[in-house]
Amino acid sequence: MSYLILCDSCTDFTEDMKQDPHFAHIPLTIHIGDYDIIDDDTFDQQDFLRRIDAYPECAKSSCPAPDEYLKHFEMADDIYMVTLSSHLSGSYNSAMLAANMYMEDHPNKHIHVFDSLSASSGQTTLSRYWLMLRFFSSYIFQRSFAASRRRFCSS
Repeated sequence: MSYLILCDSCTDFTEDMKQDPHFAHIPLTIHIGDYDIIDDDTFDQQDFLRRIDAYPECAKSSCPAPDEYLKHFEMADDIYMVTLSSHLSGSYNSAMLAANMYMEDHPNKHIHVFDSLSASSGQTTLSRYWLMLRFFSSYIFQRSFAASRRRFCSS
C-alpha cells in the first residue's frame, strides 16, 4: 500500500524529508496587512522580515484550508497528517474536517490525523517517527491505528 505523510508548513523538513516523495508540506499563509505570503518553497525570508519591520501592526497567519489537504488524498492509499498543535493553530481542525469530508464518500480510505501538540522540530520528530514505524512495523502500525482517526496525544 502506498502512503503519504502530510505536514503543515510549520514542520521543519530535513533534507532527506524534502527529497522523500512520501512527505508533503501543506502551506500556512502569513498576512501582513493586505499582503499575503504563502509559506512554501517560494518563501523569501528577507522580503518577509522587511515587510514585518515596515508594518506597524502585528502580522497574522492562517492555517491551510481543508481543500489544501483534500488535494493530496488521492495520491496514496494511506494518509498520515501531522499538524501544528491544536492549542496554537486551526491546522488540526482543518485537517480533521478534510478527513471527515473525504471519508463520507470514501469510507475505506485510511486517513489519520495527529495533533502534534507541538510545533516545528516536534512535528518533524513525530513525522519521522511515523515513517520509521511504517517502515519497520507496518503490520503493528496498521492494526493499532487503522480504525482510529483520533488524536495521537491526549490533552
